[in-house]
Amino acid sequence: MSKNFALPSHGAKVLCASCFDPDHPAESVLSDDMSTFWPTTGMHVPTNRLHPSHVFGGDRWCPPPAGCVCSAVSANRCRKCILFTSIAARSRYPQEFVIELGAQVAISRIKTATSKVRDIQVDRSYGPVGDWEPVFRVTVGEAAEGHLQMESNQVNRVKAQRLRVRINSGWGDFASVHNITVEAKISA
Repeated sequence: MSKNFALPSHGAKVLCASCFDPDHPAESVLSDDMSTFWPTTGMHVPTNRLHPSHVFGGDRWCPPPAGCVCSAVSANRCRKCILFTSIAARSRYPQEFVIELGAQVAISRIKTATSKVRDIQVDRSYGPVGDWEPVFRVTVGEAAEGHLQMESNQVNRVKAQRLRVRINSGWGDFASVHNITVEAKISA
């Protein structure tokens, strides 16, 4: 029987996100509560206060993990004492986040609940971080105002340890991801 491996109770966590809003953290996508979400805009972290990320392929930056006290953050500062600054009142695409599933799994279906997303892509990594392979890319129809876009994509037992969810374009300046469900079994 498949179960949802995109839950914190199964070890899932968001490793990185391309933008940050303290009121709507990327971890919201791992909640079953559809009233929570991760938006494609908000507070962006200045790159001089971040760790380089191999998760995003080396050309992006990620916040350091919670509790980190690392020289890469500068002068013994950690995420707890970094001041985030807001830039641009408009979103730029693509925007993305990376989920670690907590186990190596064989995925049978990926479901997303989004708002104002036009083009969404999911990539997987089974081996070294940053070694991404496409799982699917889909154009999502525009939903009525106030309604979520519900997508369900069956995949053929795709093995993964991490997923990168990329919003390539939206139906407006901003989009949001409310939930991701990863139906899978532990991979042999």
